[in-house]
Amino acid sequence: MKWTALASPHSQSDGFLWLDEYLNQSGHSSDLDLVTLEEGESLKDLVEEKKKQFQNIRFASDFYESSAKLYDTNPVQTLTLKVGDCLKLSDGAWWLRCYTFQALNQIISKYGTQINLEGEVLIIGGGGFSRLCASAFIRIGFKNVNLSALDYENVKGLAKDLERSYFGVKARAIPSDQLILLPGTHTVLINTLKNTEDSIKLLTELYYFNFLKQGGMVWDLNFLAVNSDLTKEAVDVGAFTLNGVELMALTDVLWLKDNFAIDIDLKSYTEFLISKIK
Repeated sequence: MKWTALASPHSQSDGFLWLDEYLNQSGHSSDLDLVTLEEGESLKDLVEEKKKQFQNIRFASDFYESSAKLYDTNPVQTLTLKVGDCLKLSDGAWWLRCYTFQALNQIISKYGTQINLEGEVLIIGGGGFSRLCASAFIRIGFKNVNLSALDYENVKGLAKDLERSYFGVKARAIPSDQLILLPGTHTVLINTLKNTEDSIKLLTELYYFNFLKQGGMVWDLNFLAVNSDLTKEAVDVGAFTLNGVELMALTDVLWLKDNFAIDIDLKSYTEFLISKIK
C-alpha cells in the first residue's frame, strides 16, 4: 500500500511512522510518504500535488480544521464537524473523512458506564481536536461544554461556533488563569494539548481537580504520554482515566480497513505503540 500523510513542524507525526513500521513488520507492504508543510507553504497546493500521486491523504491533527476548509464536497458529518483527518478518492471524487471521530465515538460507547451525563465537560486545548471531542460528548447528551487553552481568543471562537452548530448546547471559553476557580460540576476532563513548556504550566493548574466531581473521567489525549502526570494525579483523587493510545490505535485500524481492506489486531498494535512511546 502507498499512502501519504501531511504534518506541520509542530505535529505529533511519529504515529504515522510507527504505523508504517508495524505494517511492514506484520507482512503488509507499506510505503509511507510523510511530508512536513513548512511555514509559508500552502496546504491546498500540497494536497493538490499529492492527489496526483496517491488515492488517500492523511492529515496530522494540526490540519484537522484547515483540511475541512479545502473542499465543499464533504459528507454531511464532516460538514457539521468542520474537521477531517483523511481525504480519499472514491468513485472518481475526493471526499473528506474523519476516522478519529469514529474512533472517539466507539471508545466513548465502550466506557459509557463510566461517564456521568449529569455534569459538564471541560476540554483543554483549541483547534480541530478539541472540536472533535466537544462534538463527540455533545452527541451522547452533554449540554454544557467549557473550553480553555493558552490562546483564549481561539477557544472563544470555538465556543461560539459550537453553540451555532448544536441546538441547546451552552459552550463557554474559560481563561486559563481562571481554571482553578471553576466549580466542581464537571464529570469529564479532556486534554488535547501536546507537551510544551507553556502547556505543562497550564495543565499543572488542573492538578487540584477542584472542578471535577467525585468519580469523574480524565482523558489525556496527548498521544506521546501513556501514563502522564495529569492522569497520575487524577488517579490519586479517584478519577477514571484514559490515555490517547487507544484512540490513536483504533483510528488507524478503522482507516486501514476502510481504505485498504487491511485488518490488524487492535490489541497487538496498541501494545506496539505503547512500546514505542515508552
